[in-house]
Amino acid sequence: MILAIPEAVFSDLYSFSNPEKNVSFEACAPYPVSEKILQEAHSLVCFLVFYIIPLAVISVYYFLIAKTLYKSTFNMPAEEHGHARKQVRKDHKLRCPAFRSLSILIEILI
Repeated sequence: MILAIPEAVFSDLYSFSNPEKNVSFEACAPYPVSEKILQEAHSLVCFLVFYIIPLAVISVYYFLIAKTLYKSTFNMPAEEHGHARKQVRKDHKLRCPAFRSLSILIEILI
């Protein structure tokens, strides 16, 4: 709501009328119609504030959740043979290139 205050304060009211149909209405615009650079800057700022920044914040939190879940898999108890479980995980990492690159990326970031 705080980010919307400048638009409410500085917006202009424009009247439009159609004498043929006897219709008129007023529209609110947050910037003067003649200022094209302000229109473009306003659109860019709205895109950044309302889309890119929240998307970046959500992405960071999802990455932190994924990192926590990945770390928690190391503390999972094995059924009976812990060394066999580690060997299977090691063999799977070596055979699957997608898992290998993902595990390398996570180990770098951790």
